[in-house]
Amino acid sequence: MASGATLTYATSLRTGPSAITALQSLKITPAEPHNGETDAQPGTQNGAHNLFPPLQADASPARDVAARLTVTSSLDAVTASLQRAQSTVDVAVAAGKAIAELLIRIRARTLSASDPSLDPSSLETLSSDVAALVDEITRTVSQAEFNGVNLVSGTTAPLPAITDVTGAGMLTIAAQDLTVGGARLGELGTVFTSGD
Repeated sequence: MASGATLTYATSLRTGPSAITALQSLKITPAEPHNGETDAQPGTQNGAHNLFPPLQADASPARDVAARLTVTSSLDAVTASLQRAQSTVDVAVAAGKAIAELLIRIRARTLSASDPSLDPSSLETLSSDVAALVDEITRTVSQAEFNGVNLVSGTTAPLPAITDVTGAGMLTIAAQDLTVGGARLGELGTVFTSGD
């Protein structure tokens, strides 16, 4: 066979035209021994040419991609868990701040109620104000829920969150009791009746 001659396998292949074109582009020179057995084996070297290089490709890139996808999916699960926990805590913190402000207002009303010079009408007004503020605390606690979890109701178990891709690392957020009963605000009624 002359140098630069093209070897054609078109008569022996029963594949598509693109495979025939690929095989026709292979060149065998007289310096290279022609052995049909070694030429047909994927991934073998024939002189300076590597026959069927796509078949010789290592599968490690596919494994690397699969591993990266697994890690990415795991990281997405960790991120979602931490974001749910953060959102739940954010709602609880906002409720805690609102309750703290209500408690400051209740304290001011109870301090005013301790003034012995108040007439019964003023005392009744302060008592109504405190009752309304206590009801506002109850509403705030009941509305401090995110994704079915209320960290300030006093009835919720600690909230777990995944912190690593193995699932072994956990962050546990303790719930608090900011209800009227938990804060012992029911005892405020004695402030307004103890003077009688």
